[in-house]
Amino acid sequence: MWKTLFQITYQMISKNKFRVSRDTFSKILGYLSSSPEITVRQPSSGRPQVTLEKALLMILWYFGNQDTARNIADRFGVQESTFFKYQVKIMDYFCNSLCTRFIVWPKEDEKQMILLNFPEKKGFPGVLGAVDGTHISVTPPKDREGDYINRKGFHSVVQQAVCRDDKRFTNVYC
Repeated sequence: MWKTLFQITYQMISKNKFRVSRDTFSKILGYLSSSPEITVRQPSSGRPQVTLEKALLMILWYFGNQDTARNIADRFGVQESTFFKYQVKIMDYFCNSLCTRFIVWPKEDEKQMILLNFPEKKGFPGVLGAVDGTHISVTPPKDREGDYINRKGFHSVVQQAVCRDDKRFTNVYC
């Protein structure tokens, strides 16, 4: 039954539901498939294993929607513990491998192109990147709740990001 549902879901991958295009999904899946850290074990018995495609869809749904782990697990037909297992594995891979590969400060030759493009596109001369920040709501540790209260009165951590003229991130700090 899931195979049919999965095929329908794969056909429905779109930026408004998963926040990535099918092409981007395929590229990320390719990176995950070649990673030794992300392996799907071969079943010897019991329930069918979660495919890498399904695991990635779960995590992209998590990133792109404000949904609970329980609802995501239910939506994708897995146990919450299975969702959490893949959440940790894939997020670790994103943070430790993909981020260091794609979120990089521009090289010297790229800097010159960005400095030329920013005024042309945005009207700001001498700019290498646009900086912005946002508050990300968190549940703080019980013993340090006060450390996480922001100026707006709720618990959060601050994310800062720097973006190039072509909207690629060059730095993210949280």
